[in-house]
Amino acid sequence: MESEDLHSFLADPELVELIEQAKVSDDILDAITLTENQHSDMLAWCLTPDEGHGQGHSVIKDFLEAAYRASDSAIWDNKKFFRRVTRQC
Repeated sequence: MESEDLHSFLADPELVELIEQAKVSDDILDAITLTENQHSDMLAWCLTPDEGHGQGHSVIKDFLEAAYRASDSAIWDNKKFFRRVTRQC
């Protein structure tokens, strides 16, 4: 199959409509079944800056910044931890 044929197939409006009708969720984790170790491996891949996803530190930085914002009502010392860690990313 030529690459043009593949692009034509994937761009076919009927295929796109069938895919949309078959969707039951927008969350990839609802569409696939992973074991606990596979979940851990996937998270490790996402959060490791030098992996092949090309996002560098942005995934872990965004996660830590969201955790920092969510720690306003923390009863332990989370706010101080997240403040320090997000400055280092």
